[in-house]
Amino acid sequence: MAQRIEDSRPGFSGIPGITRTVEGFQAAVWAKDADKVSLLLYKKGTNEILQQIDYPPESFCGEYASLVFPGLKTFPWDYNFILDGRVEQDPYAVAIHGREIFGETGGGVRCGYQRSEPYRPERELRPPEDTVIYKLHVRGFTRQRTSGAKKKGTFQGVREKIPYLCSLGVTAVELMPAYDFLEKGEKGQGKYDPPGQENQRVNYWGYTGGYYFVPKASYCATKNPRREFSDMVNALHDAGLECYMDFFFGSDVDMLLIRRALYHWKREYGVDGFCVLGENISYEDLVRDPMFTRTRLILPWAEERFFAGRKPETKNVLVTDIGFQCCVRRFLKGDEDMVQSFVEVNRRNPDSFGVVNYVANNDGFTLADTVCYDYRHNEDNGEGNRDGSAQNYSWNCGEEGPSRKKSVLELRGRLMRNAMLMLLLSQGTPMLYAGDEQGNSQQGNNNAYCQDNPVGWVDWSKKKRDQDFLQFVRETIAFRKAHPVFHMHPRPKNMDYKSLGAPDLSYHGSRAWYVETDPSSRGVGMLYNGAYVPEETESFLYVVYNMYWQEAFYALPRLPKGLKWCTMADTADAEVYRAQGEEPETDDQKMVRLEARSVKILCARPDVDGVDVSEKIEESKA
Repeated sequence: MAQRIEDSRPGFSGIPGITRTVEGFQAAVWAKDADKVSLLLYKKGTNEILQQIDYPPESFCGEYASLVFPGLKTFPWDYNFILDGRVEQDPYAVAIHGREIFGETGGGVRCGYQRSEPYRPERELRPPEDTVIYKLHVRGFTRQRTSGAKKKGTFQGVREKIPYLCSLGVTAVELMPAYDFLEKGEKGQGKYDPPGQENQRVNYWGYTGGYYFVPKASYCATKNPRREFSDMVNALHDAGLECYMDFFFGSDVDMLLIRRALYHWKREYGVDGFCVLGENISYEDLVRDPMFTRTRLILPWAEERFFAGRKPETKNVLVTDIGFQCCVRRFLKGDEDMVQSFVEVNRRNPDSFGVVNYVANNDGFTLADTVCYDYRHNEDNGEGNRDGSAQNYSWNCGEEGPSRKKSVLELRGRLMRNAMLMLLLSQGTPMLYAGDEQGNSQQGNNNAYCQDNPVGWVDWSKKKRDQDFLQFVRETIAFRKAHPVFHMHPRPKNMDYKSLGAPDLSYHGSRAWYVETDPSSRGVGMLYNGAYVPEETESFLYVVYNMYWQEAFYALPRLPKGLKWCTMADTADAEVYRAQGEEPETDDQKMVRLEARSVKILCARPDVDGVDVSEKIEESKA
């Protein structure tokens, strides 16, 4: 005979959900406006109801109702709550049954209890400046038949791709919502839906409500979401990769649940950080919470006052910077009056918190579509192409959508290389959106939130030009890592405050030590003084951006005696990077010529045998 609960008494309502106590187990729930609350017990793994336990009036404290069941050594049931006759799931449930198929609401959803795992010790976070984030959708990352993964669209599929992620050079993986979000039937999923057809599409991205303590069962290749997710996190850690998770909390979610949910993923699964989005969230409370001092928090905004009293070296908070995306895209396509803005976002890296820079994200065009489409093409979303941003700051290079013209393809490839250099050679923390390193396209859809199909999945069947771009991205990430002047801590001050012969970072134009910032200017040279970073192997690095549609000439700052300028990389060439030690000398040591819409990287090399380039020469600039 199935076990029944015979004894109960009022409990402590401050701990919602099913929790183990010294006496036995407690079941607490926020009753909201309900007058009658009951606990419904099911035979484990079935919809068979075994018992209904009503909460007496004395079990209420405020809007919470709580009962303790003394003597219980286990909690061998599935369960739900009944609030004024409505069967509802426990928002604090650590297991959910009946939601194993993606996109199907079905029926018979039940909550489950699982014993807590031993606490996982915290891992030391990388400094934000040394971090490269790779953001992916668990299902879409390997769902395509061309992905090569055996367990497509699952946490196991992500595990299978870890060698690829390591070869790319990224250091952290950010998962779009992987908690058990409600992908169908939520309000507001189709802003422009015709009457009578509201909320019928699947929310593929997952930025919506759900069961915040549970790994998504439909992202699993096994029947054990807890174990499969945990194994994936362990595998990422074993490969030296940090794991972050995205969460969206609606206005109906209180800070108690938000904090307990994040505690849970940190304690139970060892998740290294969280991107927290939503409505009515007190980001200051999260920043000041001592539990998160060594946890990466990625927030949409923050203020310096949040960090009052914090140690200067504690820099666990990052702020996503859509301003970087807008600025870089406009500068990339040659908009006027963008030089000053680009210079500012390039060096932005506040002292109290870091910034996450990106050129493409899930919300908007992919990197490839940014150079292939002038307009959004969201007809497949079923909202009359009215959804999605109208401000994409994109340029199709002369032909809308796919093209077979060699000149168009070459220009698009160059712009993508330029964009990747702008991203990876900026201070702050760069973030790549999955597939962008391979030229992935969403066919012009800039709001693929409901596209659980090849439009929203990463396409792994790449042509040679995409493979070449992938190799370029790998080389650029490696180049960033090899040269810490591109990820300084603290950020550059644009001054020679140590009297090392040149500022840590200075700007140049057609004349050395002078940059044109008038509206018609579309280029800038950035000189990095390696003497300001002890780990830097180069004495000077000079990155020149020319976003003008014609060739342009930029001044070369005069180097200390015994050094000459050589070219390390040029996005105008198919082979962008030169072999180390084989960098060709520039034809002119006073001016450098750049092709239209291109970027060059130059370095200082010995002009005569016997000059030690690693020696920091303290000579005043001319």
